[in-house]
Amino acid sequence: MHTSFKLSGSGEIIYLSNKDTIIIEEISYSEQTADLSTGRYPNGTGSFIQMKPTFGVENVDGITSIENQQLEMPRNYSLAQNYPNPFNPSTIINFSIPESGLVALKVFNILGQEVAELVNEVKSAGNYEVQFNTTSPQTIGRQLSSGIYIYRLQVGSFFDSKKMLLVK
Repeated sequence: MHTSFKLSGSGEIIYLSNKDTIIIEEISYSEQTADLSTGRYPNGTGSFIQMKPTFGVENVDGITSIENQQLEMPRNYSLAQNYPNPFNPSTIINFSIPESGLVALKVFNILGQEVAELVNEVKSAGNYEVQFNTTSPQTIGRQLSSGIYIYRLQVGSFFDSKKMLLVK
């Protein structure tokens, strides 16, 4: 397969997926300052050999990583239960979005007051992991006490909430 496309030059990720949206390969490119091309070809053992970049041009920053994984792109929005739960002082929150959109992930106290904004930006379709640390600036300058907190994911018209327990 040969294809031609232009990246923004500020660093990109390219996904190759099959018709069932299962990612076959992911290639991450760092920031580029010159027009470059890259590719790969089979070596006869089932693996591939990375081709040299464009003739006469050095691709110092080139590809930053290649992950040949069978990752499945999410088909639905989902917000997972944080872990560990109960937690002190930090916990992990995973979520998946099937299409690009403005993602807001916020934490509220039991009175409904926002105590932390973990994500508020446009994200591509994919699976994400966010660490919530109660001792970081994420907590909007508040000292959090032990208790139940609610985290809420909103992407477009989708939203979901879960409870988590902070124990000090």
